[in-house]
Amino acid sequence: MFRRFVCLFVLVAVGCGSPPSTKSKAEKKKENAKQVKAVAETPPKVEEPPASPLPPITSIDDAVAVLATESEVARIRQASELLVSSGESAVAPLAMLLADSTSTLEARVAACRVLGQIGAPAIPALLRIADPKAGNPAEVRRKAVEQLGLTTPAQPNTIAALIILLDDADILTQRAAVVAIGKIGPDAANAKPKIMEIIRTTDDKSLRAIADNTIKLIDPRKILPH
Repeated sequence: MFRRFVCLFVLVAVGCGSPPSTKSKAEKKKENAKQVKAVAETPPKVEEPPASPLPPITSIDDAVAVLATESEVARIRQASELLVSSGESAVAPLAMLLADSTSTLEARVAACRVLGQIGAPAIPALLRIADPKAGNPAEVRRKAVEQLGLTTPAQPNTIAALIILLDDADILTQRAAVVAIGKIGPDAANAKPKIMEIIRTTDDKSLRAIADNTIKLIDPRKILPH
């Protein structure tokens, strides 16, 4: 009885095993050749060399020159950090860059951004750039308006200038002024009548929506009818 049980177990075990391969030697050889070829054709991984350290920027003039002449993001960031840390001392050189009509648009926009990060000492320069009478490119003026909304604490002359810019001939500058007033918040409450006028009279749906949001930011208690 025990011998019959063992024989039965062996037969079952053999029957459950993997079926023998039906591939011929030629097919196996061809398959192996394909695998070897695939490995051979795989390009080797090329290790990228480590990035070279950025050359140092040691002066305000050098940093302004980088803004004026270079386009590499890391270098622009490096120059901007030095200028922002220099504070008020960097304002005049940046203003000169902005006043130079031969400066690229990208350089002038970058200079506006740095002035905004410097803060209150740069407000007079930003106001001059935003003034439509100065004849600056619209993109530069809009960047200056944007930065005016971010400078803290907000100053009365900043708010007054932004209110004037609510009537700007360039619709995008007008929108930028509405957004900037909203970022200032309740301190710009005296802009509310002009913002309400825009909501009532503009045909620009986007401008109306922005103005509606600005009213809520400068006067959170105000509930506008829809």
